[in-house]
Amino acid sequence: MIRPFRHLPFLLAFTLVSTISGLAQATCKLSTTNRTVTICTPAKNATVSTTFHVNAGTTDTLGIQYIELYVANVRYVIQHTNYLDATVTVPAGSNQNLTVQAHDTGGVTFKASIPVNISASATYSISPTSPTVTEGGTQQFTASTASTWSATCGTITSGGLFTAPYSQPSCSVKGTASNGSGSASTNVKISSPITITPSSATTTVNATQQFSANQAVNWSASCGTINSSGLFTAPATAGSCTITATASSGNPYTARATDTVTSSAPAAINYTTWKYDNSRDGLNPNETILTPTNVKSSFGTLFTVKVDGKIWTQPLYMNGLTIGSARHNVVYVATDHDDLYALDGDSGATLWHKSLLPTGESPANSTAIHSDVQPLVGVVGTPVIDPASSTIYLIAQSGDANGNYFHRLHALSLTSGAEKSGSPVLLSASGWDSAQHLQRPGLLLASGNVYAAFGSNDDQPPYHGWVFAFDAGTLQQIDVWNNTPSAEGGGIWMGGGGIAADKFGNLLLSTGNGDWDGTAMFGQSIVELSPTLGILDYFTPIDHVNESKGDKDLGSGGLLLLPTNGGPYPHEAVNCSKLNVIYVLNRDHLGELGSSSDNVVQQVTGQIGGASGTQNNDKCFTTPAYWNNNLYFVGNNDGVKQFTWSPSTGLISTTPTHKDTYTFAFPGGQPVVSSNGNSNPIVWVLDWSKSTLRAYDGTNVSNVLYTSPALPTGGGVKFDPPTVVNGHVYVALGTELTALGLKSTSSCAAPSSPGAKICTPVAGGSYSSPVTITASGRPNSGATSTRMELWADGKKLGNFYATQISTTATLATGSHALTAVEVDSTGAVLKSPIINFTVK
Repeated sequence: MIRPFRHLPFLLAFTLVSTISGLAQATCKLSTTNRTVTICTPAKNATVSTTFHVNAGTTDTLGIQYIELYVANVRYVIQHTNYLDATVTVPAGSNQNLTVQAHDTGGVTFKASIPVNISASATYSISPTSPTVTEGGTQQFTASTASTWSATCGTITSGGLFTAPYSQPSCSVKGTASNGSGSASTNVKISSPITITPSSATTTVNATQQFSANQAVNWSASCGTINSSGLFTAPATAGSCTITATASSGNPYTARATDTVTSSAPAAINYTTWKYDNSRDGLNPNETILTPTNVKSSFGTLFTVKVDGKIWTQPLYMNGLTIGSARHNVVYVATDHDDLYALDGDSGATLWHKSLLPTGESPANSTAIHSDVQPLVGVVGTPVIDPASSTIYLIAQSGDANGNYFHRLHALSLTSGAEKSGSPVLLSASGWDSAQHLQRPGLLLASGNVYAAFGSNDDQPPYHGWVFAFDAGTLQQIDVWNNTPSAEGGGIWMGGGGIAADKFGNLLLSTGNGDWDGTAMFGQSIVELSPTLGILDYFTPIDHVNESKGDKDLGSGGLLLLPTNGGPYPHEAVNCSKLNVIYVLNRDHLGELGSSSDNVVQQVTGQIGGASGTQNNDKCFTTPAYWNNNLYFVGNNDGVKQFTWSPSTGLISTTPTHKDTYTFAFPGGQPVVSSNGNSNPIVWVLDWSKSTLRAYDGTNVSNVLYTSPALPTGGGVKFDPPTVVNGHVYVALGTELTALGLKSTSSCAAPSSPGAKICTPVAGGSYSSPVTITASGRPNSGATSTRMELWADGKKLGNFYATQISTTATLATGSHALTAVEVDSTGAVLKSPIINFTVK
């Protein structure tokens, strides 16, 4: 939204013009009298529909803090500008009082009021909804009142006749009432008479795959090569290639297929996105080190690293990256201070540290923007990593001294933290206000795009649910979806969960309480979007109106996509939320809005969430985890509960098959699972309220394998899942990252007097990297140990909150100097002798 003169005092008459896209313009002269409000639209005693446009401006020698709109003494809008430009939906009624009230920087409030008549006219709509049109074909659209028309692709006449393009998978058509009473959009699927076989394939690097079409075509490929007969040769590097067939004569019909190119060698195990993969199942099925047996007997804390802000995101992990001259397993941690850390995953040493703040800006002030993410709002949504391009993507929020706020997409090198070409990108869209929105959900990488979703700051109006799409290579902002464009609400937050995506790149997400019409507004819904953010399908509970009024967010939990199966519902999704129900949904037909009941595969009620505790009526703030036809939930004020799923019926058990008696306080937990295929499953849950990590037997969660002592924290952060990979569990608690893993059975006896000593490595020794390090400390008499520290070559490897250290460190070839430090409760810093050794 354009905000002229936001912070400049003025006293003059000027012409005010509406800037909201698609609305009839309103023009008027403002009064020259100081501290006055002029209401331009609607006119005094006008008759308007229940959805109408309001345009007003102020004249003031001081700056305006904000301006508000009241109808019948109910506030509907607050905008932090010196004018008001909004569309509202209000109840019908004659002679209603409409008031626009301004608050200036001098603390003075002034207003103007007019009477209006609000008529209960029919809801604005367009028809048909969600049609399919052949490339180059036409579709006539009509509306409930005279309208203007627009389309995101193809063409559409002033009379609503749409002509489909020859290249897009979908287009959005929008109708806007000429009288300003509303607008509506619908997605048009574009079909092609060309069929490619296979529609998707998986090919190893440098191998070939034959594609064919049902008519004569010309072939092209986005990577690799393809000859005139459709024989595709994969490139030498892994990635996703788009195969395009274009009619060789006549109309230029097109069709596309996807070839996923995989490495011929086993891939290193990485953890690149929220809950491991785009199905958001939380399952790492490639964990060969941790087993229920050794976790129960020899598992514990390896190191802890303190960072400069709170960690609201899940740590991510890359195996075997070369940084500098050495290879490292790397953990990436983002903070609310707008910083990103690359840490050695085996020692905790900082490999690089990047500030995302532009000059003159700081992390957003939580109090100023009414956020419950305290005390700062910086990076709050979990980043996403593209191993193929060695890039990590993340959204950072910041503000300046003038009260302006910004969201930027950053694309950084995994090995150096340097910004990639075109990075960062400032987010912008019609109606977008950075100060009103929180980027909480985990980012998604799919179809060559990066997707970021937004909800509100503590439900402070006006806000919407947003999804932004960016080209992962160029960083160009290519699509934006607002789920309540002519109303408000529908925030997308999902307890920090990531947007899910299926193998075709279609997005699935849940939205919070907000307005709904099933056409353009999708509050309190589960929505499927195309890669270009067109509406493909949705589910809305039949009682959504009352649920929204009661703040019963369907969007408090995310979507888990179950594995494809051969049963009656081959593609399913599972959701739990504040509602007292688990939904099992058919992704091939989500169910839309039922006429008398919810059109879903299954509802399991009354099984998640406790009967007492904070917000106990809000049952679930999590996305369940999955392993081998088992589902794991950790509801609000509830224990870990295990349900079974039957692919042959598509149903889950109506009660838990196993459960633990331990209760996770508000808001519950985010479970993840590690396994070696179908063996050694372990369910991991972080209890942020007590700063402990708990591990359960995945075959029967009533068997508790491990409970950690209270871990270091700079203040707990809710919703964070642990990251389990390569024999390690990484836990973000407040301002601390703690790594846990298998403890060495070797011991290092404490020194006989206060101080510290290193047992391994030994002075003059030669070792291969990673180097096993054992050390111990003894505090002064009468004191207690605060922590131990390890230092190599003048750099701290990490803090250890024990008097024994057993860890490994990845060190470059050459000579090294190692020191252990004991810090006790008196403040004494007791150092060991320096150990000089060599890495070969």
